[in-house]
Amino acid sequence: MNHGSNQVFIPVGLDRHKEDIVDANIRIDSLISTVAKHEIIIQAMYELMVEKGIDTSLINAKIVESTEKYFSKPPYVLDSRPCEKCGKPVKESGKTPLMGRCLYCGALTKFYPTFETENKDTEDKNANPYADAFLDPFDDPTLNGN
Repeated sequence: MNHGSNQVFIPVGLDRHKEDIVDANIRIDSLISTVAKHEIIIQAMYELMVEKGIDTSLINAKIVESTEKYFSKPPYVLDSRPCEKCGKPVKESGKTPLMGRCLYCGALTKFYPTFETENKDTEDKNANPYADAFLDPFDDPTLNGN
C-alpha cells in the first residue's frame, strides 16, 4: 500500500451500494418535491374554499371524518380489480401506482382513483377521457430497474 497516494481502496460491491444510495437520494428528492407540490395545491384549495364561504369548522370536521375512515381500514388490504382480459384478480403495483399486471395473462390493469362517496358500480373505463393515456410502465426500463 502506498501511503502517499490519495486513492481510497473501495472493496468490490461497495460501488454498487454507493450507487444504490445515490438512487435512493434521487427518489427521496423526487418525493420531497411531490409532497411540496401537493402541499401548495392543498393550501390553494383550502384558501379557495374559505374565500368561497365554506366554514373552516366544516373542513376540519371532514378532515377528522376522513382520517378516522382511513385508519379504520386494515393496512394490509390491497385494492384489486378483475383483469380486463382474463377476469382473474389483479392487485395494484407498489412500484407503479394506479396500475397492476395480471399474474396469469400479463395484461395491464388500470386502477383509477375512487373515493368513499363514489359508487364503485358506476366505474366505466369509457367514462374517463384519459383511459388510454397511461403508458405501460412495465415496458419502460427506467421504471422497472432494468
